[in-house]
Amino acid sequence: MAKTDHQVFISFRGADVRKNFLSFLTDGLKRACVNYYVDTKETKGEVLDILLQRIQESRLVLIILSKNYMQSNWCIKELRTTTKDITESRRKVIPIFYNVQVADVKDKWKVGEQAEGVEGEETVEEREKNVKEALMILTRHMGMRSDEYGTDCEFIEHIVKEVKKVLTSIEQEEKVKASVNTTVRSEGEKQEVSSLTGTNLPGEGEELETKENVKLFGITQRLQKLQEKLGMHGVVSKETRIIGVLGMAGIGKTTIAHKLFEEGKNKFHRRMFLDDIDKTSKEEGLTELRVRLLRKLLKKTDKTITEETTHESVETELLDSNVFLVLDNVSNKKQLEYLLGNRRWISQGSKVVIVTSDKSLVEDVVSDTYVVPGLNEKEGLECFCYHAFGDHKVHEGSLMKQSREFVDYARGNPLALKVLGPELRGRDKAHWESKLLQLAQSPSNVLNVSYDGLSQQQKEAFLDVTCFFRSENHKFVTALVDSEPDKGSSEIRDLADKFLIDITGGRVEMHNLLYTLGKKLASKQQKRLRNHHEIIRALKRKTGKSTINGIRGMFLDMSEVGTDTALSKEAFNGMDNLRYLKIYDSHFPQENEAGYKLHFSNGVKLPLQKIRYLHWLRFPGEELPQDFNPKNLIDLKLPYSKIKRLWDGVKDTSKLTWVDLSHSVNLSDLSGLLGSQNLRRLNLEGCKELKTLDARMENLTSLVFLNLRGCSSLVSLTEMNMESLKTLILSDCSNLEEFQIISEQLEALYLDGTSINTLPLSMIKLQKLVLLNLKDCTKLATVPGCLGNMKALQEVILSGCKKMETFPDLQENMRRLRIFLLDGTSIKEVPKRLQNPGLSRWPHHGDGGVKGFPLLRHLSLRGNDKIQSLQPDIGDLYHLKYIDLKFCKNLASVPTLPPNLQCLNAHGCESLTTLGNPLAHLVLTDQIHATLIFSNCNKLDEDAKTGIISYIQKKSQLMSDALDRYNLGSVVESFVGACFPGCEVHASLSHQAYGSVVVLPELSRHWSNNGTTGVVLCAVVSFTDYQDQNNHVLVKCTCEFKTSDGSLRQFSCMVGGNRLRTINSDHVFVGYTSWLQIKKQKEADDDDKKDYSCSDDDQASLRFEVIDSTRELVKNCQVIKCGFSLVNESDEAESFSWEVNRIHGEASEMEVINQQGETSTVSNNSTQGVLASRIIDNEEALRSQQRETRSIGNNNNDTNDVLMLLQAYSDDSELTDGDESQRMEEINQQGRKISIGDVSMVSQDSEESDESQNNKQDETNSCVSSEDQGNSYVQDCGRVTENTSAQMIKPVGLLCLMISISAGAAFILGKRKR
Repeated sequence: MAKTDHQVFISFRGADVRKNFLSFLTDGLKRACVNYYVDTKETKGEVLDILLQRIQESRLVLIILSKNYMQSNWCIKELRTTTKDITESRRKVIPIFYNVQVADVKDKWKVGEQAEGVEGEETVEEREKNVKEALMILTRHMGMRSDEYGTDCEFIEHIVKEVKKVLTSIEQEEKVKASVNTTVRSEGEKQEVSSLTGTNLPGEGEELETKENVKLFGITQRLQKLQEKLGMHGVVSKETRIIGVLGMAGIGKTTIAHKLFEEGKNKFHRRMFLDDIDKTSKEEGLTELRVRLLRKLLKKTDKTITEETTHESVETELLDSNVFLVLDNVSNKKQLEYLLGNRRWISQGSKVVIVTSDKSLVEDVVSDTYVVPGLNEKEGLECFCYHAFGDHKVHEGSLMKQSREFVDYARGNPLALKVLGPELRGRDKAHWESKLLQLAQSPSNVLNVSYDGLSQQQKEAFLDVTCFFRSENHKFVTALVDSEPDKGSSEIRDLADKFLIDITGGRVEMHNLLYTLGKKLASKQQKRLRNHHEIIRALKRKTGKSTINGIRGMFLDMSEVGTDTALSKEAFNGMDNLRYLKIYDSHFPQENEAGYKLHFSNGVKLPLQKIRYLHWLRFPGEELPQDFNPKNLIDLKLPYSKIKRLWDGVKDTSKLTWVDLSHSVNLSDLSGLLGSQNLRRLNLEGCKELKTLDARMENLTSLVFLNLRGCSSLVSLTEMNMESLKTLILSDCSNLEEFQIISEQLEALYLDGTSINTLPLSMIKLQKLVLLNLKDCTKLATVPGCLGNMKALQEVILSGCKKMETFPDLQENMRRLRIFLLDGTSIKEVPKRLQNPGLSRWPHHGDGGVKGFPLLRHLSLRGNDKIQSLQPDIGDLYHLKYIDLKFCKNLASVPTLPPNLQCLNAHGCESLTTLGNPLAHLVLTDQIHATLIFSNCNKLDEDAKTGIISYIQKKSQLMSDALDRYNLGSVVESFVGACFPGCEVHASLSHQAYGSVVVLPELSRHWSNNGTTGVVLCAVVSFTDYQDQNNHVLVKCTCEFKTSDGSLRQFSCMVGGNRLRTINSDHVFVGYTSWLQIKKQKEADDDDKKDYSCSDDDQASLRFEVIDSTRELVKNCQVIKCGFSLVNESDEAESFSWEVNRIHGEASEMEVINQQGETSTVSNNSTQGVLASRIIDNEEALRSQQRETRSIGNNNNDTNDVLMLLQAYSDDSELTDGDESQRMEEINQQGRKISIGDVSMVSQDSEESDESQNNKQDETNSCVSSEDQGNSYVQDCGRVTENTSAQMIKPVGLLCLMISISAGAAFILGKRKR
């Protein structure tokens, strides 16, 4: 790992969390696009201290504090490195308390027995003391505790959200946007900055950054990027370029422009650097500036330049030669009009640079822009040391901590560092610390330059964002803050253009320096109040009338109000300019009395004419007061209030956009909202008195989201058509008996927990519906047949619909269906279309298109007592990954399963006797994990059990070959496992023993280097005395190797596991682990991290034990037999057939969709042309999918992982809206796969096959063994590529391969054209 690009370093105890919690966490981070680092990502052979370096390089450190964390020397090193450095850097740390108590970590934790010893020159006592101090530092940081969440999945989801939030905050802090210009623009400003820093500033006209004796930091890379944009890097291009150099004041724009001009001026006959145009235009006037410019450019001509001369009048002379022109510090468009004219005079090959802090000025002028970045941490520290100590070497002395804090304060602003450094030179530590405090409280003298240049409305918007709306949604803030949005102007856009705020990830963010400036300015004005003492004083009328009248916003946190406060009815009188009012409780709902500390006598008046934003938790009145005028109201939130209606009669709510009245249990009248033409979101969750929706709500033409969850009095919906509504939530409306279509634009419909007994035939109108949730509709017996014609449906949830006995035939129109949950229903047979998916074969050839349900990922029939068998062709559903058959008590047989299956859960299928032969199609796919759960399937016959073992062994062999063939061993962690009733280790496992230990004294010393690629492990576990039958159990195998020097090496891997209900019989657990994974586990679990080789081992033993999900040993579960068998490389003399299958992925979906009535007859030439183009065009797609294949392998490490994923989709617990949305997003992302052209290739001998496959590892996605599939399915499309395939076989490398493909494709395409 030569260079890291990770954001998050994860410190953990491998023995505790690697195989369960950590794998889920890294999977969640990966889905959230967070670059994380764990030790397995490091390149083998690196010195172990590289791990500590990775901590230094990270933005955020997650320390997972688990039970045995302190037993590891290396964990303690990571802990101490993190906490030692955390106070001296901008890096953040989040402690994760996983199944441990915070109090125990703080008070009881110490160095474990396995980690005891002396480190370096430390004594034992010193080490104990230092470790204790590190723990205390760590626990002072806000952390996250697993005991606050119901499941690990929920805990991990919240961890990922917090990580994203922290990283976003860090990114904003790193975007250096200090607001002082690189050169101090006026004498007044010089004095201002001088008074702040106590340093002598350069005189007027002196170029701060371009003197030869001034060290410039980070200039080279920035200059190069600007030169590239101008076409001046190396040979000057002949293109005309006008480039805007942008950034906040002080970031270094002028410095770079000066450097650019000095290096490039000799390449142009006419050149000019026009310095500080803003200042000069005010002193001399724009006409004089234009005269100076034209005289400079035309000085070698006999042209007379006067005040009347324009660019147009001397255009001919100017076009004689190209120019290099830099316009520094442009502040308005009029300056550009005077200095550039109509720009037709700029000759070919000219370069013009416009330096400005306002992006809007150059949008219609420049061809490109360059935003100058701030100094990074290293550059900033060198810059500060140069000015503070006289050299650029980083000083690690007593002032290092303070030096870093000054650099952190400046956020990469070179001018701020330059001004601060000299004033601190030679001063003592006390002065430095005093200066830091001064800057933290009073940065405005440096930053006022940018603020003072704003208009009054822009200043108000800047302070509004600072005080109230930092990190809020961009569109939300824009709607609230902009003064006149109807006129097309936007202060938020203006502030972003001037680099005073930043729009990142759809949110409004602000540099910390500007945030501090804004808070100080706001505190002087006393117009924006957040301090509860100040707010209470204002409400009690204890401040001046003018102060009250000027209040613009108040955010009152009731958790900070210590006692009950009595207020007058007229408390808000006189607040004529109040725009933002929020009364909330940051501790709610933990403290249920939120909002009742304010007591108004005889109600409250709200004569707030300008109010835009009103949030009031537990509003005390039954309606808003009569004097309340909502004409400017945009956002209204009154959750948990006592209101029965908003107001009497009709009021102007034309600007109202967001309304939240959730859990207002007395609300029964929505008439106050009927005129809200711009209302987009309406949340009425938990409004239990709401009995109906007014038909006039269809006039809410902008409403896209309506939440009626838990409105238990709602019996039916009024007939209407809400033309914009996309999401309708009726979950837990327990008395809703009839559903009426109220919008044909619905994309998500939640009817779970309602009392509906049927769906209307008008459901066919919902052709945009993606998600239909009917979970726990216990009265629903049937659904209309038209459901099968809803083309957009991707997710259908019928879980818990007990009365449903039949489901209509699924039509081919439902080809986008990804999730189909029928668990808890009473259907007697699987829908017919699933019974006959019509796939000719998933390695598809010849029939012109994919039929059936090529995108189906998840099928659940759990708890069904009616179904006796599954459809025989279920194995053809290529992308089906999860099949849940738990407690299907009458299910007697399971057919051959699909190749991409990740988990089959058949726990408690009491009648299950036979399984398909083969159990599943053996194909190398992008899914290398497979878990088969047959616990409590006590009637399973011996042939079925033998088939399970055979599948495990063959799948293991296939994966081992793939890991070696495609060199994936260092990337993926494979797992194949199964469990089923039984009391014997299968005879095919060559090494067996009674009890929990198998000793192998005669095992070859070189078994890991003698063709062995992995190991199949088996354990028979007795649950006779096991009582706690509601927990995950895992079977762990610990491998112990006794070396020739007498030392003992050991490491562990998982065999399999299950979430138990009631198991009384013995069960067999079988699992496969690759040898590469074993070695990686060994290196990770060893505290000394030494390289490991089995060649030193004289004898080996395997010990099996049963543990729970916390890795604790489970008592009363006994391993009575065990065994294993080595998995070896394929016989080199054997010939294999490897096929690149067409994966029926998302690209195939387009074919599927096109075939819904849109397919036409395709000629042979056309077919060949399409195939040829696919072969060429999909080169990068193949490589991309190979990378995806490798990454997917990291999703789960053992059976526990698969079970938790399965639970996330189909557990008994109810899913939240967020869960369902996230699930749909995951499915959508998983579906984005590329269809791969059909290419078959047959190896003639093992040597040639190996070499050709190595050359093909970046192209090949799916491989099929000839043993399982043969060559009979290679039809017409395969023959088109026979010649090409022959070329592939030859070991001529990728280059020759692509030449051959391209030539063949060109020939076919040319033939088609002719």
